Amino acid sequence: MLTQETALAELVKKIGTKEWFHSAEVEPKYGRDLVVYAKNMSADVFKSVPDKMGKLDVKLHFSSNKEASLDKFTVQPVNSIPLYKCIVKEDEANEDDINNLITQIWSLKKTCGKESLINIFYELHDKNEAITNDSEDYPEVREKLGALYDKFGFDVMFEEVEK
Repeated sequence: MLTQETALAELVKKIGTKEWFHSAEVEPKYGRDLVVYAKNMSADVFKSVPDKMGKLDVKLHFSSNKEASLDKFTVQPVNSIPLYKCIVKEDEANEDDINNLITQIWSLKKTCGKESLINIFYELHDKNEAITNDSEDYPEVREKLGALYDKFGFDVMFEEVEK
């Protein structure tokens, strides 16, 4: 019976001189199999690499897999700050303010509907360049939303209005 080290040495001796060969090792994660890393794949590679060495399975991978690291493909999280902490206004909103904001926005949505509320929100933000005119149909909603907009600003309200 071949040990992992003996099987690995025999495998490298057998295929180590091929031009496509990069390296071979005992499987890093579990240590149960052998892994051959090839620079490229072809029929010659598949014919040259045995399926088993003794009782150990032999796996075949591109050498680029060995050199790849997770950091190259993932975005590291930035310090996550809840949206309501990023208020542009000088006053800091607390949780009670945010809960009050959510309650008032839901109340306004019941009055005029989600689409009209969104339109009025953008009318407040865009001022004279607004495309819609839903404020004319719901002046009380515009007044209340305007007061909230002045207190919380665009960034805080955007997420809640769009829900």
